[in-house]
Amino acid sequence: MLKSLTTKSVTFLLFSQLAGVMGLRIQHSEVSTSSTNKKNSDIMLVAQVNLDYIDSGLFDNWFYYAKPFLNHSMLLIFDCDDEKAKKYLSSFAFGGVRHTFVDDLHKLSFARDPTPWGSAEYGRVVSRRPRVLKAILERGHPVFYFDLDTVWNKNPFDIFNRVGTHDLLTIADTEDPTPATRRLEMCTCILYFQPSQGAIGFLTRWIAEMGPNGVKQNQPAANRAIGNLDLLVLERTDFPPGSDKEKGRFKDPTVYHANWRSGTDSKIEFFKDLGLWSVNQTDVGNASQ
Repeated sequence: MLKSLTTKSVTFLLFSQLAGVMGLRIQHSEVSTSSTNKKNSDIMLVAQVNLDYIDSGLFDNWFYYAKPFLNHSMLLIFDCDDEKAKKYLSSFAFGGVRHTFVDDLHKLSFARDPTPWGSAEYGRVVSRRPRVLKAILERGHPVFYFDLDTVWNKNPFDIFNRVGTHDLLTIADTEDPTPATRRLEMCTCILYFQPSQGAIGFLTRWIAEMGPNGVKQNQPAANRAIGNLDLLVLERTDFPPGSDKEKGRFKDPTVYHANWRSGTDSKIEFFKDLGLWSVNQTDVGNASQ
């Protein structure tokens, strides 16, 4: 059954999985208009970074818009295996926001370069995502995973705090804005987890669905793994897919996402068209040099 929730703040609860039950429990969020003063603390923010995103300015643009909503109790964790990109990030002016790299938390062997979507190589690269998230959740921290081809127009944590506590907050990935009778296709580009048994169980199933070598496509594997996860689908008006831009559906969202388009040039053009590009190309770090 779909529900609307107006809980003002998030408390950290552990959800027990129901043995043998595989029924899908999905809710759509409705955010209350009242504000919350809850401080967002102890949150781990995880993003995958590659050299292309740095040299293009997409990383700089993301940080420019996200910085007002970050605080010193949060920790940015970058999944970045390219040494040139890591060098750039290590010298980047984060303004006091804490940051580190995945391989400083635990040692994993990751592929170094981005590869074409859908290929076996791509599958092995992105299969690390659920493994990284699971390792952090097992340490007891809430985790926000996000893509860097985004602009945070408003504070996403205000939304997370207002909709109540769930194993996972996510968004739908479909061009159809009214999938009332349609099976949910969860987008793995926006994932906000509580450190619950339900969330850890989901990530365990996701890893298994990727196959022994992590070669199966990432997002379909995640959707197959949902099971009895306590999952809340965030409102499309706050977290619309990039395809909504061409259809005139943007209405001051919380996060703009340049998905449903390929290549960094098209993503940059997306933000420039919206007046959301902050980067002077001559000032980009040029990490590849």
